[in-house]
Amino acid sequence: MRVPALLLAAALSFGGCGRKLPPLPPITDVPETTQDLTVYQDGVNAVLTWSYPALTRAGRPLNDLQRVEVLRLDLAPGQELPPAPELQRQLMLARGRVIARLEGSGLAAATVGPKLRLEDPLQFPEEGTTARTSWYAVRSRRGDGTTSALSNLVSWQAKPIPGVVERVEAAARQEGVVVRWSEVAGAAYLLERQDAAGGGWQVVGEGDLLKTTEFLDRQARQGTTWRYRVQAVVAGARGPFSPTVELEYPDVYPPPPPAALVCLPEATRVRLSWEGSPEPGVAYRIQRRREGEEWQLVGDESLRRSFDDVSPPRGELEYLVTAVDAAGNASPPLTCVVRTGP
Repeated sequence: MRVPALLLAAALSFGGCGRKLPPLPPITDVPETTQDLTVYQDGVNAVLTWSYPALTRAGRPLNDLQRVEVLRLDLAPGQELPPAPELQRQLMLARGRVIARLEGSGLAAATVGPKLRLEDPLQFPEEGTTARTSWYAVRSRRGDGTTSALSNLVSWQAKPIPGVVERVEAAARQEGVVVRWSEVAGAAYLLERQDAAGGGWQVVGEGDLLKTTEFLDRQARQGTTWRYRVQAVVAGARGPFSPTVELEYPDVYPPPPPAALVCLPEATRVRLSWEGSPEPGVAYRIQRRREGEEWQLVGDESLRRSFDDVSPPRGELEYLVTAVDAAGNASPPLTCVVRTGP
């Protein structure tokens, strides 16, 4: 019986000795892999855009981004990358070269809103020859040296530069700004707008590329001076910008009127309700009169879409509801007629 007892004592001694195992190495949290790298041609440059690295792979904020590297692999005509994405990344790591290291002020200069943007000069082929294919990828590096995996790969071949849009015109209309421009053969178009008081250029149009040489910009605010410019786009390549046209868009147009006015007479009041004007921020003016009398303002201008006339005179009454915008422009009125009293 002594042998089992000794074994038990040894086991208890080993389990309770208080020895600590070596600490596990810290978990390495690498930057999140970029998945939305895109490329297009603007004039003589390939333009790369992708989201600013903001998270680690674990979903934590990436607070110690040191730099972003851009890699390029050039393939001669006839050469192709293997179809498997992982093999493509391995080839990029083995044969590609870093063409940009964005850090410090360079990283700040490449930041446009939530995106990073880099221009890479294209090499155009001699006449009668085929352009090489340039493949691109990006990766992010933390301050401790940990690096993300390579992004998705994108490629571009230099294409002929489209011609310039030579003429642009803009005209103010109540429903928006009408922009027209001269045609470039075989092109679609990018239309951009800028507030003349400051701010960057913004692409106009739901689908970005426009197929016609005219566009009604319904989003342009009245009371603002706007600038417009146009680029021709052929086979994904963008040409030079057109001359810029500037237009003062005055707020002199009445807002659309309210709709569906309902007037309900009650014992001591008349209740009015209506559907609001489509234009945001308008107020409503309420007027009333008896037959043969002048119009009276019975309600201060308000954003509300209802009104209670709590002291109406007896008899037949006519009401007007008018939408008034911030510049004082008044819509056509809505009217209704009610009778109060016996």
